[in-house]
Amino acid sequence: MNINYLETFLDVMETRNFNRSAERINVTQSTVSARIRALEEAVRSPLFHRGRFGAEPTAAGFKFLPHATRLRQIWNQARQELALPEGLAASVRLATQPSLRDAFVRDWLAAMRDNHPNIAVYIEADYSPSVLQQLSDGTLDIGVIYIPRALPGLLVENLFTERYLMIGAGPAALSDVTADDYVFIDWSPHFKNRHLELLPHLQATAVSVGLGSMAVDHILERGGCGYFPQRTAQMLVERHGCRIIEEAPVIEQPVYVVVGDQIRETGPVRTALDELYRIAERLG
Repeated sequence: MNINYLETFLDVMETRNFNRSAERINVTQSTVSARIRALEEAVRSPLFHRGRFGAEPTAAGFKFLPHATRLRQIWNQARQELALPEGLAASVRLATQPSLRDAFVRDWLAAMRDNHPNIAVYIEADYSPSVLQQLSDGTLDIGVIYIPRALPGLLVENLFTERYLMIGAGPAALSDVTADDYVFIDWSPHFKNRHLELLPHLQATAVSVGLGSMAVDHILERGGCGYFPQRTAQMLVERHGCRIIEEAPVIEQPVYVVVGDQIRETGPVRTALDELYRIAERLG
């Protein structure tokens, strides 16, 4: 079976429209139609009802969806493992929120290299929607994210709870913090909502950033304060003389691990998950 047929089928299942899928995968509408027809002949069943307003999956189309998703995952995994350097037996691909990369995922990478040197590791930093899409596509094995979403074929589990502390170089207590010296860091929608509930007077500030590293540089160079993950906050206190701001509430953010239900118990993925949970347990 041509892998392009599966890719086209999965895209049409999402768009419900041959023309839209043709635009998305950069082929003609007739090519999409031909691929779907060829796939229907191969599985000996119609997969879509064609109509003036789009393409609706048949019962067979819905039944075939998890199989097509798994076949694509197997294909992508096979391509990755066949390209492995000599001495490596398998690979794991993980994506994480950028703010989790420096500490939590760094510890996981060290554990994987120390304890499982025959498993190749690929890591990227991205945001929840993109990570979920790549997990659905089978181009990633594991996602560590803030905002999960129920998608066919994916399992979501709570990993740990991130704790954000307000630290700074300047103000000692929350009552001393003003909008002029406070740096708002948009860690996630959940963080932003909790911040608004707990600290409405610090929502409109002179400086707002989307990356924690930019806030660190700003505070160390010019003073001020902001919220950081507990591990980062402790590092700034110990190495740079910052202080935890008294009376400032702790803001908590759930962190989730997402993995394909068909690959969760496979050797390298199970190993990678076990190491993630061991590190998360230490944080908890």
